This record gives sequence, C-alpha cells and structure tokens, in this order.
Amino acid sequence: MSEQSDAVNKVLRERGVAVPPPEPSVADGEVKDERALPTIELMRAGRRLSDLARGAGGICAAANVFRREAMAVTVSEDVGLIEPLDADRFRTFLEEHALTYF
Repeated sequence: MSEQSDAVNKVLRERGVAVPPPEPSVADGEVKDERALPTIELMRAGRRLSDLARGAGGICAAANVFRREAMAVTVSEDVGLIEPLDADRFRTFLEEHALTYF
C-alpha cells in the first residue's frame, strides 16, 4: 500500500474502525474466484432500495471505499491517489467485488 493509504488506515484504526487487510492483487486477465465474492440481491418487486444500499455499503466498507465530503472515493493501491467513485466506476466496482442476482 501507499503511504497515504497507510496513513488513512492508521487514523481509521485509532478511531475504532476495523480496517481489513489489503486484498491480494489480481494480475491482468486473471479472474477472481467467484465463490469467494459476497452476493448482493438486485432490485425487484418487494425489495427495498435500502436493502440493496445496505448490501452495497457493506461491500464498499470491506473494500476501502471512503467518503470525502459528499463524494465516495477510493485510494488507488499502485500510486496512492484519491479517485472519485462516480456512478460508472461504482457499477464496475460492484461487478468486481460482488456477485449480483435477482
């Protein structure tokens, strides 16, 4: 990890927030073991939006997504830059970190 992400993790630990260990990096073209990924049930009739948000929030917390003012951000592991997590990146992020189903 970078010095910046190490500093963020240290502050989080000091404030009592559990910080998971970094995920092993996945080489280009290598597929993660899907059986190890958490699952999120997508929207359907009778399913509340808050249930979907709670599931996605748990995955984000475990994968080091942070809130910076009013924006969700990630810290890139290779160079330590803070990158905004806009709607397009968020969809890709969830596809890489969870299995979705109806």
